[in-house]
Amino acid sequence: MLLAWVAAAGVLALLAPIPDATVGESSDLLPSDVPVHVALEEMSRHFGDKSGLSSIVIVFERRDGALTPGDLADVENIAALIPKLRAGENFGDELANVSIRTPAALGLAGKGNPLISDDGHAALIVVSLPYNFITKQASRLVKHTQEIMAGYPLPTGLMASVSGSAGYGYDYVVAMQRSDRKTFVVTLLSVVLILLIIYRAPIAAMIPLGAISVGAIVVFKLLAFAERFGLHSGMAEEIFTFVLLYGAGVDYSLLFMSRYREILDQGHSARESMVMALDASFSAIASSAAMTASGLIMLCFGRFSIYRDSGPAVVLALLMAALAAATLVPAMLAIIGPRAFWPSTRLHLQGELPAPRRSLWPAIARFIVLRPRLVMGITLAALVLPALRGMHVEWNYDSLFSLKSTYPARKGTEMIERHWPTGEIAPVTVLAVADQAQSVESWLAAAGKMVEEVRAVANVDNVRAISMPLGVHVDPAENPAVQLLAQDKVRAEFLSGDGKAMRLSAVLKVPPLSHAALDDASQISQAANRAVSGNGMNARIYLTGATAEMIDMRDITQKDFRRIVLLALCAILIVVILVLRDIPLSVFILAATALTYLTTLWLTCWVFEALGSNGMEWKVQMLLFIVLVAVGQDYSIFFAMRLAQESRTLPCVEATQRALIFTGPVISSCGLIMAATLGSVMAGDVTVLVQLGFAFALGMLIDTFVVRPLVLPAFIVLTGRTLRRAVVLAG
Repeated sequence: MLLAWVAAAGVLALLAPIPDATVGESSDLLPSDVPVHVALEEMSRHFGDKSGLSSIVIVFERRDGALTPGDLADVENIAALIPKLRAGENFGDELANVSIRTPAALGLAGKGNPLISDDGHAALIVVSLPYNFITKQASRLVKHTQEIMAGYPLPTGLMASVSGSAGYGYDYVVAMQRSDRKTFVVTLLSVVLILLIIYRAPIAAMIPLGAISVGAIVVFKLLAFAERFGLHSGMAEEIFTFVLLYGAGVDYSLLFMSRYREILDQGHSARESMVMALDASFSAIASSAAMTASGLIMLCFGRFSIYRDSGPAVVLALLMAALAAATLVPAMLAIIGPRAFWPSTRLHLQGELPAPRRSLWPAIARFIVLRPRLVMGITLAALVLPALRGMHVEWNYDSLFSLKSTYPARKGTEMIERHWPTGEIAPVTVLAVADQAQSVESWLAAAGKMVEEVRAVANVDNVRAISMPLGVHVDPAENPAVQLLAQDKVRAEFLSGDGKAMRLSAVLKVPPLSHAALDDASQISQAANRAVSGNGMNARIYLTGATAEMIDMRDITQKDFRRIVLLALCAILIVVILVLRDIPLSVFILAATALTYLTTLWLTCWVFEALGSNGMEWKVQMLLFIVLVAVGQDYSIFFAMRLAQESRTLPCVEATQRALIFTGPVISSCGLIMAATLGSVMAGDVTVLVQLGFAFALGMLIDTFVVRPLVLPAFIVLTGRTLRRAVVLAG
């Protein structure tokens, strides 16, 4: 068995393709029928412009004075380099689809040039992309731009940085990659430390760590093959897969190893102990893995591509962890034998409980079976109030602005905010498409009305349209002057050649992915609709840009969450019922875990609000649910399996007490392992990982030290569950 695992890992390591070195997510995060993609199709059809989904903004700043003519010449030279491939690059098609705007391109605007600050100290190059801000295509273009900037000799005193929504996306993924390395180290150190504390035996501690590490090689090499077939998950989800693999794998290993040591301590031979321990623990490992996998696989039913692609990856990791714990760990332990627990050599008499169990868990178990109503009342009261608050958490979709200030995109934004509104890096583009071609005069009238309506929306700082090409902050005479002097350019910018479409851009005072921006964008759409309707024009209104895309992402992910929650709860409940053959207990176990999720959610939100956070990152909602509701069921199943075995010879109260005494140490150890491994993602560089790690650890501790040892046994005693019909393969 050992040789088979090592051979499989070695062959896969040699044959697996090298992972894609480019950063970012898959190309299409959202379905093709969402409003922002429909808007982009309309934009391409009428303007021939495929860009507009995200942007790279290069900001130039001279703090000690106004930009010189030489500075502006350098800006134009850099812009001219962007469409050209560098040595070793092969994404010419992607470069061909971008749109580049420079200060010189809007030179006729004079002092109203939106790409030069009013004080003349800063200038912008805006590169519009047809790709989501966090995709591989956008990341390649950002990296290409950064390399151009790094190789260009800027004059003394001129500073530059690459920002924009795509710049943030690139830095976000770079931060995730750095977080991945930190999480790897922290996870391994946490597992080693806790295993050494539990066993006080270095060899025993290394067995599950070594086995799961071999399993990890197999998992991630298989995922490298799968990426060739379009299966790709985000960096946050890959980190989650890694820590879940180690957390669940070590948990399953501890379940087997603790049973082996328990039987060995009772005087059985090493061979007998191995057979009996595997027989006694296999059903719990298999049941837990099947149940957790049934919940995790429901991610595949999401429309958001990261959820959909992450489902198979996390399920593969979980099943491989269970397989390694049930085959490779026993094989390694069979080879080493009782020497694995060196320097401990003490054996206990038949039926004798080890010392730790005599001191703590019998007292806890005795109190619970004697005072089940008191235990239930106190624990549920402590959990229900925060759980009710947890049902009303507001999610933050502005996760890119949670990067540290050392990243270029953050530096660039700080430079921009000194001279322009934050929304200038990603304005909201409004596209009006009429059923029939309209005259220029009709569009001018409609544009005037739209500008008036859109300006009335809160947080709108500026609007640029065919009627006001320089925006609303210039001298009243400047807009007519530009329209007269550059009539053809203005019309080409804002009107389509077929006369059926017009576009305008709205600049917000707030960050483009903030709650306020998302609300404002929806109001901008409504205002534009009122304007064209009031003008007697039959036209449809579309929105493009990073803000519009985030609105669609919020809608899709919230719908996905509701769908996946329902499917996962149903799937897990069915598996639990099939295993336990007890419907009331199965429903209670699932309800208690859902209560843990909501309680954890609010407590995490409260802690981070107290620390000054801007809110809970939206990915926490789904990943925390999947972990606590799917993975968190393991401990209840571990306890229930032991209860079913004890119930064969003992009445309910005694069986519950004995099951709690025997499972208490191992499940508590498993909970600490899972809390430490999942909590290790707090070592990440971005807020979403810090919040996820804290919530994971807190949720696992609540489940391990409150729900499973207190609430569940109390419920069993109060209702007299015996689980004699449970599917238990152990003798």
